[in-house]
Amino acid sequence: MKTWQVFELSPAEWRLESDLFHNNRSVPPALLGKNKAGIILAPLKIVDDQLQKGQDILLAKVAKARLRNVMSGAGNCSVTVGTKTFVVYMVNEHRNGLKGVPHYILSYDHQTGDITEPLLLGESGHRLDLHNTPVIAVDSKGYLHVILGAHWHSMPYLKSKKPANFTEWSDVRYIAGNGDNRWSRNGLSYPGLLIDQKDTLHLVVRGRNSHFVKSDSTDPADPKDYGPHLNYALVYLRKKTGQAWEERKDLVILKNHLNYSNFYHKTALDKKGKLYVSYMYYAHNLSDKDKDIYHEKWPAKTTNLNKSPYVAHDPVLIYSNDGGDSWQITETKDFLQ
Repeated sequence: MKTWQVFELSPAEWRLESDLFHNNRSVPPALLGKNKAGIILAPLKIVDDQLQKGQDILLAKVAKARLRNVMSGAGNCSVTVGTKTFVVYMVNEHRNGLKGVPHYILSYDHQTGDITEPLLLGESGHRLDLHNTPVIAVDSKGYLHVILGAHWHSMPYLKSKKPANFTEWSDVRYIAGNGDNRWSRNGLSYPGLLIDQKDTLHLVVRGRNSHFVKSDSTDPADPKDYGPHLNYALVYLRKKTGQAWEERKDLVILKNHLNYSNFYHKTALDKKGKLYVSYMYYAHNLSDKDKDIYHEKWPAKTTNLNKSPYVAHDPVLIYSNDGGDSWQITETKDFLQ
């Protein structure tokens, strides 16, 4: 870590493919971007032990495309299997009679330079929404797993029928809810997806408190009485190989603040398969009492409180050493085990 190479990137929103267990780790990670032209890839290769970057390659000429954002969740928008990188993205415009956000997948072959035509995977949500970005992962056998992102809705889950091939997919399975994509109090947002060595899928999302999930079965489309019904939670879901998605587990439950909240969560796996989730809690629409407490604790961040959003503070790192069965706050000693 003493010497570094620097590469100047063109203006774009860039995403670097995370190094997980089953994507191709013998090549540099895929570097994807979104600019005014569409989805681009900056080809990276190693020559004589030096990293080289080629000219940007336009993968999809779609101006309103968007890759998975990194605000919360930050799951991979690409996986590299063999010589191919598979890319998932959304397009924020209605197509093919869909009401929600359409999601697509394509692949780029680093060896031949071939780019496939984008394939429509489906839709999520009930309207156009820039937060509905998808994530992708690959298991040890090469099968692709995709979750179509959502913003307070059911999340569609698909698995490819063939390894390293996106021409055929399993039937859609919905994570939370039954696919009724009206504005749902039971919905989820911001997927952070991982697959471990045992091919277990781990998903961390923002959701509403499980009390409302159990008691609210009507899911009215009209989000009236918005504030009183929002009780946020940081939610963990798991799918073991060959099994259905398990019931949600609320890792963090907000009991005192019922208005808009976010966790800015990120997920990770270490080399031993230990799961980590980091988050910083962001609270909005504070009451006068909450504002006073906030001002006392963080006086440097409280200018013009009534007109500007508040700032997330005090990051927390939690972990699971048993595949998601139990979770606890991480201490320094835990990194040494």
